[in-house]
Amino acid sequence: YTVLRAALDIAVRDGLLAANPTAKVKRPAVAPKEARYLSTEDVRRLLDQLDGLRYRLAVLLMAATGMRRGEVAGLRWSDVDLTKGELIVAGIVVRVGGALEWTAPKTDRSRRRIPLTAGLIAELKKHRKTQLAERFHAGDRWTDTGAVFATEVGSRLDPRNLLRTVEIAAGKAGIE
Repeated sequence: YTVLRAALDIAVRDGLLAANPTAKVKRPAVAPKEARYLSTEDVRRLLDQLDGLRYRLAVLLMAATGMRRGEVAGLRWSDVDLTKGELIVAGIVVRVGGALEWTAPKTDRSRRRIPLTAGLIAELKKHRKTQLAERFHAGDRWTDTGAVFATEVGSRLDPRNLLRTVEIAAGKAGIE
């Protein structure tokens, strides 16, 4: 409905139609769905199943901070201050025309500072060392995006891979 109405509004604007026929049609109702949440115990079980998965720390960061997949995928080392123990959500990774791109968040409210626990700081320091070793190993194949969470060759992390990681851990934990 929305796409059709927008297209016909353009046709009216361009003089191809005198009036938009969808303006007289009632917008279809969408049944609201209540968001589902995991219990604290289910989250604990899911996190226990992350060991050995590449994006374990990314999912742990989502669980501990409430960050969204695109925000975690868009996190750059320049946005993380391990000395102060905080990070800044300054961008997100989105798919545009089939390619992954880093972009600023849609709203000012989405840009925010998030404090980090001592445990997360330690995990991020360890992750940084691992990433530097991967960079050395990849050599000239490495793409320097500055991303905290990247592929084995430094490319941007697809937010869908974080969902896959959660799905794998949930499956192991027996959580739907």
